[in-house]
Amino acid sequence: MKALTETNLSVSDWIQLSRCNRVATTLFGRDRRAADSWGQFAWAKWKLEGIEPEDLACQRAPGLAKRLGRAPKAAKPTVFRREMG
Repeated sequence: MKALTETNLSVSDWIQLSRCNRVATTLFGRDRRAADSWGQFAWAKWKLEGIEPEDLACQRAPGLAKRLGRAPKAAKPTVFRREMG
């Protein structure tokens, strides 16, 4: 894969990559190498499969959802209705 510094990114790609890097920094803290690697991975997943970086991070570290402002995805409640007639 070509280094990201050698590519010309569109504005939307740059915004997406910045969001991935922000989440990566939150996930890995001071480990810059791991954060950079995970940020590129998350960006590729987002571009190819449509999985947002916050969702990937919550899969990796479930306790991170609150820090990222993401509520865990709850199952839809089952509604029982009594039939009349």
